[in-house]
Amino acid sequence: MPVMDWFVVQIKHYSGLDAFPFVIMKGTDRVALLRDLSTTYSAVVDLDDQSIGTIPENILFIRHQVIAFMAKSSIIDAKATAGVLSYCFKKGMKGSPSCEELLLGI
Repeated sequence: MPVMDWFVVQIKHYSGLDAFPFVIMKGTDRVALLRDLSTTYSAVVDLDDQSIGTIPENILFIRHQVIAFMAKSSIIDAKATAGVLSYCFKKGMKGSPSCEELLLGI
């Protein structure tokens, strides 16, 4: 998965935050997975385009594709997503921020 590794390196470089990739098997209950991850991790950057149910309130959940669309950037460009991630951390945001909140970080 060299592309995902490269994306994670960009997130680390532009945001200054540590990042670790997870590959999720098809058919996994993503809501349950987020609930489990929220006990250890503070943020998830989702690279998938599938909808997801309820986002736990104790984890920051950001969709990279939404940010790339709003920033009018390439889907492989992590700079805008890293900026949004940093902004959301500084503001102490949790859950799934609105598009208006995400735009403030771009």
